Amino acid sequence: MKLNSKILFLTLDGFSNTGGIQSVCKNMAFTLNSISTKSDTVYFTNHSLYDDLADNAYIEGNNFHGHSGNRISFLINSIKQGISCNTIIISHINLLLIAFLIKLFNRKAKIVMLTHGTEIWRNIQIVKLYFIRIAITIWSVSEYTKDILVKRHCIKPLNIIVLNNCLDPFRSASESLNKPEDLLKLHALSTIQPIIISVCRMSKYDWDKGYDLTLRALPKVILEFPTLHYFMIGCIDPVELTRVNTLIASLNIKKHVTLLGYVSEFDLAKYYRLADLFVLPSSKEGFGLVFIEAASFGCEVISGDQDGSKEALMNGSLGISIRITSENLVKQIAKSLRNGRDILSRRNIKNKCFDQYSQGRYESRVKLLLR
Repeated sequence: MKLNSKILFLTLDGFSNTGGIQSVCKNMAFTLNSISTKSDTVYFTNHSLYDDLADNAYIEGNNFHGHSGNRISFLINSIKQGISCNTIIISHINLLLIAFLIKLFNRKAKIVMLTHGTEIWRNIQIVKLYFIRIAITIWSVSEYTKDILVKRHCIKPLNIIVLNNCLDPFRSASESLNKPEDLLKLHALSTIQPIIISVCRMSKYDWDKGYDLTLRALPKVILEFPTLHYFMIGCIDPVELTRVNTLIASLNIKKHVTLLGYVSEFDLAKYYRLADLFVLPSSKEGFGLVFIEAASFGCEVISGDQDGSKEALMNGSLGISIRITSENLVKQIAKSLRNGRDILSRRNIKNKCFDQYSQGRYESRVKLLLR
């Protein structure tokens, strides 16, 4: 790594909200903090627009500056910091203007932009696109997202490096794979009862996650597995809650479905262990961090095959990617449930997941890219 390397990481948020991009920001902050802590010649700072405080488990307090939504403060302090930095990493395309302003004052700075999925699949303003093409190195979350950048936005492949997401650094490979007794008791479930879960945000903007398709597949699956239960986990807005409940009632599956809403990270780990199957037939995943989270608990995963999901599942090593139709979903859920819950299989999935997506491997990759 370059002598006296200074790295500035600019984020919208990472600690005050939950979601895939926020998880990526936390993991990147942890990684850059770890790299700087282990080196006498690397210095790292994270400025966040919307966060107030950071979790000190991920980043040392003196390396983090939250601006609580104050755009002027964020702009001025980011530019002041960026003028003296070798590398500027921005977590989102919406931070491109600040990167441009820093580049005006610090021509030698390397600008890196993380790209995730839908935020760069859509149209990009011509001025932004020009700056990206001439001055930005992109770290793309997947080959799928890289292909879109090349084909849709005519960005040179040599300017795009694929950096897959990693598991949370505090995820442990040693956790039990058995179903948690407290959740079985809480929901009055038996140990042999088939359990399906999904984890995603739910709103009218998130229908492409495929939870409607999963609900519509249940009546046919229930004919073969009459005790099946489906837990839908994730924040859901009031309008969508009403719509989903109406759909559940119309399908006559109310006793088979529980909408849990937001679940803490501690409890979410338990629900992953409870599940026999993780199902999310999404069609617009840049990568699908939630799929590797599920696999890290040994869950068999069913995803769609139209986006980055297949890549996250290592093209079949961690789960099954299907052409998204109602018929295919019914067949695959039933097939997976017939195979039953096999501890050896779960352990194999978990071990493969940690081998591929550990934070240590991610850190080694980031350190190499920063050279």
